[in-house]
Amino acid sequence: MLPWVQVVAQAWQLPFAQTEFAALATRGGPFEFEFRVLRTDGAEIWLSSVGRVECDAAGRPALAIGISQDITARRRAEDRVRLLADASALLAGTLDEAAALSALTRLLIRDFGDWCLISTLEADGQVHRRAFAHADPEREALLRQLP
Repeated sequence: MLPWVQVVAQAWQLPFAQTEFAALATRGGPFEFEFRVLRTDGAEIWLSSVGRVECDAAGRPALAIGISQDITARRRAEDRVRLLADASALLAGTLDEAAALSALTRLLIRDFGDWCLISTLEADGQVHRRAFAHADPEREALLRQLP
């Protein structure tokens, strides 16, 4: 894992950070960002940085004071709440089971992966595919070919 200082330094190289710091370099003042970076092991983490750029007597930025905090757990919790709210609204919004399951597969690939299959186990022991989706609609044909 990268040392904390290197993770934050990597984050400041992101385009939005460069734009914000260019503005701070001309005026100073407070800053607050939330952004994600990838650790060297590939794990995504979210950071919150809050601080202030202080200017010297001539109005030039002279000092930046701030703190960066790992907010990954909070962001994941917010994502889970959003997904549950979206899924609840989607399922409550229709009585058409096929349409609801199809829309649910699209919702799940938005947050979790490239493709989704929803199958049910019937009373006779048979597995029945109810809905499927792929992030790339052209690849949905491959999902249709699965047994």
